[in-house]
Amino acid sequence: MGRYFGTPDAPCLTTIPMEAAVFSVTRIRRRLTRAQRPEVALPACEAYFLMLYLDDAEHAGIKVNGERSAVRRYVRGSICLVDLRQGASIALHSDLSALAFVLPKTLIAEVAALSPTVKPQRLVCRRGEVDSILCSLGLALLALFERMDSSPPELLQHVAVAVCAHLLHHHSAEMQGDDGGNPFDGSNDPTAFHIRQEATRAPQQLQRRRRVVQAKQLLRASSLPLGSIAFLCGFSSLGHFTTVFLGETGTTPQAWRSAPLH
Repeated sequence: MGRYFGTPDAPCLTTIPMEAAVFSVTRIRRRLTRAQRPEVALPACEAYFLMLYLDDAEHAGIKVNGERSAVRRYVRGSICLVDLRQGASIALHSDLSALAFVLPKTLIAEVAALSPTVKPQRLVCRRGEVDSILCSLGLALLALFERMDSSPPELLQHVAVAVCAHLLHHHSAEMQGDDGGNPFDGSNDPTAFHIRQEATRAPQQLQRRRRVVQAKQLLRASSLPLGSIAFLCGFSSLGHFTTVFLGETGTTPQAWRSAPLH
């Protein structure tokens, strides 16, 4: 990704957090002279591109016909999320300090498949919105960049799943029509904490208990935000998750996670 931004030596972290799809994030640092207006052209592919701005930046979009949109300012902590099906191009008008993510659509499908209640989803375009959760995850990624050769690979995997789960929870819309099958059904998901499809046919109490078991595993094995865990385990909201978890265990998810022994 760095070469598209004119920074071919930019550090990049990659992992396969689920089944086969690759998650990648690149640390972009590009300084411009006053006269420079370099263009960045990302190729078409079946993936989403996410930019998390670490400092204020300005750039203009470039349409397919070459026409440029008005220059837009992106404040620190804001995001730009676009579908790369037709590629994407911008012209930089300022220095750029950002994290650039490439998220294959198959990866989004794999994460969505963790929850049997999630319908087929697509991520929707976002430009200039401040996202505090992604900012927190970005800080975790910056720490991983600082110790690229010594960090356990599981840490990056957990952050990758958290990024995708958050996007599905807050920046998605239900897919419409027949898209050649449902890649979100999760029938081939081998992860230990996956709730199998037959659970949807189980009695309500058994299903609730299995979701709590899944949540316990995620609470123990990851640093995912509670809202993301609630979403992945099929709870309708964080409040619903807390209520059910409290009823099954006698404690809240946060207290259970914080306890030294479970």
